[in-house]
Amino acid sequence: MCFQFYEGKGYSEDFTDHMGRVIAQLEKDPSQEVKLTVATDVVCANCPNNEGGSCNSLDKVKRYDEEVLKACNLVEGEEISFAKFTQLVRSETIDKGLRSSICEDCSWDYICRPKEKESKRTVLVDSQLVRSEIIDKGLRSSICGDCSWDYICRPKENETK
Repeated sequence: MCFQFYEGKGYSEDFTDHMGRVIAQLEKDPSQEVKLTVATDVVCANCPNNEGGSCNSLDKVKRYDEEVLKACNLVEGEEISFAKFTQLVRSETIDKGLRSSICEDCSWDYICRPKEKESKRTVLVDSQLVRSEIIDKGLRSSICGDCSWDYICRPKENETK
């Protein structure tokens, strides 16, 4: 979940440089598979809490990881594309408002909290854009007419006219 709001701040310059490279590599090819791990991994390589390959705050980090995996209906050891994983984290934790309950005691919460609020505002803007560009222009039925859920949307569309 940390990748969603990471902005180059961290424990040290070594840590932030490494984290930035890891994220850039994954974003360069989001189709690449990642193995889901709840232990010290490549992301943790330059973390000061990584002492010889073991995390000295593993209980807390493991709790975060396990809760994210559970919310996304994923399991440790599973391999999934980075794109699919980030989409699931966004839709199943952030968009559902679970980030703060999962990471409530994280020392970086002050960075993520305002970004989470901004991402919710973006979703609202996007839904307003859908309304103004699709529904208000009468294009919904031509786009969604074959959808099996059309019977739900059609009456609601008529109510808003």
